[in-house]
Amino acid sequence: MGLALTVEGTKVNFQLSDYEIRGYEFDYHAPHSKYAKGFEDERSLRIIGDISRTIEKNRDILELIRRWAKQEYVDESYYSYVKATYTYSEELVREIVFPDAFIKEYKETINPHTGHGTFEILLLQKFEKRTAVGIAHNYIENDSEVVI
Repeated sequence: MGLALTVEGTKVNFQLSDYEIRGYEFDYHAPHSKYAKGFEDERSLRIIGDISRTIEKNRDILELIRRWAKQEYVDESYYSYVKATYTYSEELVREIVFPDAFIKEYKETINPHTGHGTFEILLLQKFEKRTAVGIAHNYIENDSEVVI
C-alpha cells in the first residue's frame, strides 16, 4: 500500500512518498443549482503529511511548500502539475491529476507534548481549467479502468 505525491512546476518540484504522507482527501463540490454546475463546481485535493518524517528525509521540501503557498500570482509559473497516486499490492488503485494546481491553504499543526506535527496542503485547480482534473480508477477485483 502506498501514497505518492508528485509536484512539477516552473518554480516548484518535489515528491513525497507514503513515508511522509499520512493521507489525502479528494473533494468534488458541486453547487446546489443544476444551472450553476458547469460554472461553479470546485475540485480540491488536501494532502496531510508528517512534518518530522519530511524533515528527516529532505528538510528543504517543507520550505519549498511554504514558499509556494505564499507565492502570489504573477504569471503561469504560479501553477504546478500535481499527481497523487494510491497503490495497493503494487497495483495502481487511484490516480488524481491537477494539471494547473495552486495552494489555497497551507497549515501546520504541532503537538507541544510530543513534538510531532502534521502539515496540510489544500490544492485547487486553476478556475478556467477545473474540468481538466483527471481521476483514474483501476479496480483490482475486475481489472477494469475508467478515466473521468
